[in-house]
Amino acid sequence: MSLKEALADMETAEDFFCYLSVPFDPDRLNVTRTLVLRRFREYLGQIDACHGDAPDEKKREWYAEALARAYEDFDKSVTPESRKYLYAQTGAKTCACHGSCSQIQSQPVEMGDFNK
Repeated sequence: MSLKEALADMETAEDFFCYLSVPFDPDRLNVTRTLVLRRFREYLGQIDACHGDAPDEKKREWYAEALARAYEDFDKSVTPESRKYLYAQTGAKTCACHGSCSQIQSQPVEMGDFNK
């Protein structure tokens, strides 16, 4: 099974964290899961746009780093009440894999984007 196929079979945020071996706090993830997954999706798009032909082993490493980065983007100060204001935050302006790809543009994270 390819990396893309494995990720397509994931059903929960916890599935992504476990599959990619990224540590997480379940209580913290319960508050930020949607935000983290949306940001992670954005980072995956950046990695694939820059390095779509990279081997799965390397992509898995980058994907794990991207998930950890997305998780850290929303720190412990995020509460259920404050997270609605974070939906309009913009994403990173550099490639999630290593930060040196200049073609990546920041795009706002829209509420419906994750389900596309």
